[in-house]
Order: sequence, then structure tokens, then C-alpha cells
Amino acid sequence: MVDVPADGNERLAALGGVCLVVSAFLPWASIDVFDISTTTNGFTGMGYAVPVAGFVALGLVTLREWTAFGAKVTAAVGVLTLLSLGVIYTSLENVFAVGYPAHYVTVSPEPGLYVAAFASALVAVAGYRGMQAAATETAARPSNEPRG
Repeated sequence: MVDVPADGNERLAALGGVCLVVSAFLPWASIDVFDISTTTNGFTGMGYAVPVAGFVALGLVTLREWTAFGAKVTAAVGVLTLLSLGVIYTSLENVFAVGYPAHYVTVSPEPGLYVAAFASALVAVAGYRGMQAAATETAARPSNEPRG
């Protein structure tokens, strides 16, 4: 039985992590070189980092108590995944254009890329909101109460 996190930010990060893993199975881009057409997904090239980031986000949220440090790592995972998606997508044309004139290569985004970008944003926002909540909780705690 899966234990659903009680905190809304944790649930948001878990949802983003699941969507990141699912997005790896969807088509990310269609590439046309001359008359040859192919599609890529999250398991092509560096795209494997996206489902790994999804599992990291899920692990941070579900395997132990989500702390301020865990929220920071979750936010960093979301932002880095979003940036790597941009790098991956913009480099596809260059990778497939090797040996061909660049105007013969066409790269078009597919739904999986959008799902992965949205899920990365969810993870980043959840981590950021978790950091804010942890900071508010720390500031509201009386100074004589033990931390931990």
C-alpha cells in the first residue's frame, strides 16, 4: 500500500515525480532527416536523466521525513531537470544533422516533452514551497524549543 504524503507540497512533488517517470515512455520529439522519420523518448540519449530525477523526487518525498534540506534538493532536481530538457531538445537537431546540411533536419516536439517540462516545474515549485514552509516553521518556533 502506498502511503500518500500529508503535506500538499510533498504531494505536489510526488505527483511531479510520477509524471517525470511516465513522461519518459511518451514520445518526446519527432526527427525528420530527408525522407527518414523517427521519434525519441526519455530513454534516448541523455533523456534517461528525467526518469532518474522522477525517482529521486519520489524518494525524497516518500522514503523519509521531508526536511528543509530535502525540499532544497527537490527544488534543485526540478530546476536542473527543466534545464536539461531544454539542452536535450535544442541539441537534437545538431546530433541528427551530423553529416547532413542543417536545413535537411527537422525536429518537432511531441507530448512527452511537454509532460516532462510540466512535471519538472511541479517538482521545482513543490520544493520551493517546501523550503518556504520550513523557513516559516523555523521562524515560528520559540527560541527555547529544541530543534530537530
